[in-house]
Amino acid sequence: MIDGVRKFILSGIALVAAGFLILGIWTAWLHLADPMTQLHREYGDVSAVTDSMYTVQFPSENRIYRDITLESSGMPIRITVSSPETSSGRLPVLIILGGLEIGRASLRYIEEPGNNILISYEYPYSPEYWYENPGITELSDIRQAVLEIPAQVSTLIQWTSSQSWADASRMSVLGYSFGALFLPSSLRYTQESGLTIPYSVLAYGGADIYSLLYANMKKVPEPARSMGAWILSSVIYPVEPAEHIPHLAGSFFVINGTQDDKIPESSWRQLQQHLPEPKTIHNINRAHMHPNKPELTRYLVQQSREWLLDKGAINR
Repeated sequence: MIDGVRKFILSGIALVAAGFLILGIWTAWLHLADPMTQLHREYGDVSAVTDSMYTVQFPSENRIYRDITLESSGMPIRITVSSPETSSGRLPVLIILGGLEIGRASLRYIEEPGNNILISYEYPYSPEYWYENPGITELSDIRQAVLEIPAQVSTLIQWTSSQSWADASRMSVLGYSFGALFLPSSLRYTQESGLTIPYSVLAYGGADIYSLLYANMKKVPEPARSMGAWILSSVIYPVEPAEHIPHLAGSFFVINGTQDDKIPESSWRQLQQHLPEPKTIHNINRAHMHPNKPELTRYLVQQSREWLLDKGAINR
């Protein structure tokens, strides 16, 4: 009887050890594999399969909004395009990758859009989901969704550059919070597709996905917190900003908060240090941005606007 129990316990220990070994090998492979190879997607021609147009009133002007679903090889890309009610010719374009508020919702903070085209992008998953600490059974779905983003953003950029209303020489991409996390891999993917974005804004972003996830898993006790952050960061490692920022070209405006409890200082300093020149860095004594802090979001948008105006990237 005792020998049987001992064999059962030893078998259980061996099984757990084997599981951890397999997990360790798998996560190590995810880190060593070429990120761009894992991000690569074969897409064909892009077409708009839905296009809903309506007017939105602003204090100083009316804007035409279009909720569009683009499709390429069966992949849907959902966007909202905001343009002046009266305009002609090619206009500067700002593509926005938001944080918790995405798609059309992210446009409400831009109170002075001016004579420019704004495009907000909707991720293939809800950013709020990340704050719910998803379980290990959902890792495959998370990986699939996250690894689609660079290809989707690149496809959106290339589609936009071909539109008759877009001035491709004055195109910028603005990433806020989650958007700043995905922007480096998206920009690199776009560059390797033959198109370089001249102006980019990274607000409240950072490098080292492990430290970012660990900082945001405060409710998870150790050692599950460290293990969970490691596994999840390995699963989505192909979008790790540190892998992509050294390869980027263009001009960059970087904003971070010195009191940010979501992005560790080591993380945002790593991003700022390794991002190529020319770059403008603006650190503010504030915590992380959030929908319940609309005044901070408007400040970040205003700072971004002033930098883009100074670069001649947008119209007033």
